[in-house]
Amino acid sequence: MGNLKAGVARVDVTPPVGIHLGGFAGRIGPSQGVHDPLYAKALALSDGDETAILVVADILSLPRDLVEGVRASIQGITGVGKGGVMVAATHTHSGPETIGIKAGLDDPYISAYLKVLEKYLSGVAYMAWRNMAEARIGGGRGDAVIGFNRRKRENSIDSEVGVIRVDDNEGNPLAVVVNYPCHAVVLGPENLLISADYPGYVNAVLERIKGPGFTSMFI
Repeated sequence: MGNLKAGVARVDVTPPVGIHLGGFAGRIGPSQGVHDPLYAKALALSDGDETAILVVADILSLPRDLVEGVRASIQGITGVGKGGVMVAATHTHSGPETIGIKAGLDDPYISAYLKVLEKYLSGVAYMAWRNMAEARIGGGRGDAVIGFNRRKRENSIDSEVGVIRVDDNEGNPLAVVVNYPCHAVVLGPENLLISADYPGYVNAVLERIKGPGFTSMFI
């Protein structure tokens, strides 16, 4: 195994106002503004023998054909095999419609956005891959209770927070991946503003604390 290399990148993927939001079938209309921006972020890791790329977007869910398109594009650009690419969503319920709950994917706004989004996800992965440099990695886990079991409130919930931290070769924090199993529904069905919801706030707080050059990713 060779020395670890890592690279990160981000791009703004906020859709135009007027697009339908996903996550709630009972919304009364399309989006009317932007509460906070949506981002796509990528982390590329290589030990010299194998390379893996994680791409995460502030989106409710991603269609299978879009994910396969991103994987194929990344493979063509970087040589990283499809099996080495994970494309994930933060599951914000205040992001654009992407799975046909409120509006069909043939809606002009939505179909156009998905085509552009696929290019953004491929591009951010390429940037992270290009940015790779010597790095260090570690992990940890803890607990946080911020929600409840909405189907059976007396039942337990999964409160584990998993964290992967990546530092540059000098020990300066470069990126963190936070994993937590809770729907992003702080802003409910009455909300008509585009938002990354609480995962976006988690990322914004960590990036503000760590400062410029640091990237927080939520899955």
